[in-house]
Amino acid sequence: MKIDIKQLERLPIWDSPNCTFIVSSNVQVQRPNVFSIPKDYIESQHYIAAADLVISKPGWGIVSEAVCARKPLLILDRQTMKEDQNTILYLKENHLCKTITWNELHHFVIDEAFMKKMRSQYPFHNTFFSNQADMVSKQILQVLRNKNDRV
Repeated sequence: MKIDIKQLERLPIWDSPNCTFIVSSNVQVQRPNVFSIPKDYIESQHYIAAADLVISKPGWGIVSEAVCARKPLLILDRQTMKEDQNTILYLKENHLCKTITWNELHHFVIDEAFMKKMRSQYPFHNTFFSNQADMVSKQILQVLRNKNDRV
């Protein structure tokens, strides 16, 4: 996404209290609480595992890592991008993200109330991520039993 670097650096999000940011190597924000991932580092899941919140565009690389790691996810809603809208629709239908527009980001600061809301609305308690091996094996056994009963 093409963003004016000076505009990005002026966003109030960087002044969020008690926040440290880990950003992509292409994000050139110079603040004491902002750290860039090295360009040659490919294990993004390690950074996501350390995060309390993932803020990203809706590309499936980072989104899938965040969902699998059960991290609260704030997606930049680029409404003109059709492929983004499909991903966002799926994530919202499954209560896996909140969205923010570029205009909203111009006034956005992360605070404890926002983080509390994100944590409380994330589906840790539902079965979306649960291991279904037990259920699948029981259903397979039931199918096999039914087939043997008919023979």
